[in-house]
Amino acid sequence: GVLDDGRPFELSRRKGSWVVLNFFTHNCVPCIREHPQLIEFVEQQRSLGTEGAEFYTIVRESSREQVEEFFAERGGDWPIVYDPRYEFSNQFGVALVPETWIIDDNGVVRQRFITEVTAEGLGAEIQRLREMTP
Repeated sequence: GVLDDGRPFELSRRKGSWVVLNFFTHNCVPCIREHPQLIEFVEQQRSLGTEGAEFYTIVRESSREQVEEFFAERGGDWPIVYDPRYEFSNQFGVALVPETWIIDDNGVVRQRFITEVTAEGLGAEIQRLREMTP
């Protein structure tokens, strides 16, 4: 995967942080519906400072122009990873979007949502998982 500024995105380098990956296509109806919730979630996590999770959109089957237009219209400001060769999609076995993954600070996948998410649900799940982690 490649970040929108052209740098390679490597999940292994994110260790030490909780990471949320949201697999996305610009014209998927549930992706459009859940977008305001993702904006709210990212704002919540940022307000937690270093305790907050990092959030990334993983794009499949959408061009940069389509994605930029989507975010310009609907808001949202976080790193976007383009996955033209489906490296991430295949690695995670993503069939349909949206899918949202929670990865802990050791790089271990802890939860997978194969449906729309809410800010509240996602935030509560991360909190629950953090409390379970020794």
